Amino acid sequence: MIEPERNFSLFNELQPSNVYHLIVREWNPQTWVLGPLYEIKVDKNIHASKFSQFLSEKVFPHIPNDTLFCSKVYNLK
Repeated sequence: MIEPERNFSLFNELQPSNVYHLIVREWNPQTWVLGPLYEIKVDKNIHASKFSQFLSEKVFPHIPNDTLFCSKVYNLK
């Protein structure tokens, strides 16, 4: 179970079916240690740049935004 203070939301709550539930964690490439898990609820239409900015501001403030890389996954249904 993910601790409540590690839950974040970035979606329109008036459209609850338009959300992805993501699990993210930090990885330290020098030590190969993984950080704690975070659950983030994001709008399905979010831009990767906006998501990386959100991660840098809210979840990983010690990581500069320009070093966070995100890619969008499309649902091919």
